[in-house]
Parts: sequence; C-alpha cells; structure tokens
Amino acid sequence: MITEQIEKMLQDDERALAAAQKRLARCAEGSIHVKRRKGSTAFYRELPKDDEGKRRETHVSKKNKRLISSLCTKKYCRELIPVLTREIALLKSFLNSFDPQDKYRVFQKLPAEFAEYVAPLVKTNAQIISEWENERFDKNPYPLDHDSYLTKKGEYVRSRLEFITANMLYDHGIPYRYECALYLSDGSVSYPDFTILHPKTLEVYWLELFGMMDDPDYAAAALQKIARYAQTDVFPRLIMVFDHKDAPFRTETIEEVLQKIFLQ
Repeated sequence: MITEQIEKMLQDDERALAAAQKRLARCAEGSIHVKRRKGSTAFYRELPKDDEGKRRETHVSKKNKRLISSLCTKKYCRELIPVLTREIALLKSFLNSFDPQDKYRVFQKLPAEFAEYVAPLVKTNAQIISEWENERFDKNPYPLDHDSYLTKKGEYVRSRLEFITANMLYDHGIPYRYECALYLSDGSVSYPDFTILHPKTLEVYWLELFGMMDDPDYAAAALQKIARYAQTDVFPRLIMVFDHKDAPFRTETIEEVLQKIFLQ
C-alpha cells in the first residue's frame, strides 16, 4: 500500500510539473510585484533591463486582468517547479531503495529452531488474515433451518442469496465471517450476514443482504436495523444489497461490489 501511494504521488507530481512547465512557457515577459500604500495595492511589471542596464518598471492597471494573471502564474510556476522537481527525485529514490518485504524477511530467515520460540513483531497481510480467520468469534445463536445451504467454505448459511455471496467471497479469496456478532456503540448486538476483512487495507467491512424486502414485516425490521447502524460508526463501511420482487437481486451486483471495494 505504501508503494502504491508513493507511485500515485509520483504520477501526480509529474503531471503537475509538466503542467507548470507548459504554463510557464506561455506566460508574458517580465515579472510582477505588489506595492502597498495607505491601504491600497498596485501591481507593477518589471521587464528585463535595457541596453544601458537600467531597470524597467511599469504600473499595471487592475483592469488588465489577463496580464496580471499571466505574470502571477509565472511567479507561481517558477517557485513550484523546483519544489516538484526535488520531490520527484526523492520519491524516485525512495521507490528504488524501499522494499516493503525486508522487515518480514528478518523473521523468515531465522533458523527454524529460533522461529519456534519467537513471536514476529511485524506480520504480513497473509499472516494477519490467517490469524483473523482462525480466531474464535461470537456467532448468531439463532439455529439454522434443516434446509440450509452448504458453502464452498464448508459452513451452512440460511438463504440462497447468502450461499451465492459466500461462494463469491471464497472464490475471490476475500476473508469473511458469517453472522459474526457486532457489538454496537448503543449497547445492542447485531449479526450482519458477513463481516469482511479487506485483503489489502485490513479494514473491517460489513455486508447485509436484505432478501425479502417485498415482505412488509421483513422490510420494517430491516429498516429498523439500518436505522440502528446509521447511528454508529459502522455505517461508513456498511454494504447493503436488497432484493424485491419489483427489483430482483442480480448476481452481478455482488460481483460488482466485491470488485470495486475489495479487488481493485
């Protein structure tokens, strides 16, 4: 993630540098400065010295906005270009010398006899994900029906919609927990259909599948649940998918959500 961020910064800086150089080439001749007297300001343009070496300075009316803008832009670009150039060089140097795997190799290179007695202080995403998937968690105590669906992960889920989603998560290698307890800040507990650990950022997301929204009682309960979520810090990372007879669930919807949030 750090490397990706640095690469993006480098691309942004290189684009800004090219734009600044292009703007600078189109700017008017000379430079501009401001003089302030008795609460008023005035713009003055300074041109290159004449043949006799004398300084040439002329007043610029504020009505001449195009010239003022050009000369102000020139000053801005002249000061920005060396800063961007220096930053680009630093970013390139960082990318050339930084290896995000170095700190993990220290533990990996330990003799097997040592590693058995040492707990790593820095862990790879794969190690963190593996530990998260194997941790015990509080599950929904409500029993499953006899006609539950068996997923590729080897666990039972309550509905066909959950079955499809669980298998998609599994196929994409996205770590998840089914109906893991979520203790909300208002003191209540909920059991989202899926608790998901982002495979890159390691942020936790929650996925709720509201599959019977054409049932008035179900819809009312779903809206109450959403209202509770909205009052907590869960909401920014809450993903909701709805199914209604007039707007039926599409498998492609889940695929699009997974691709956009977890796989890009």
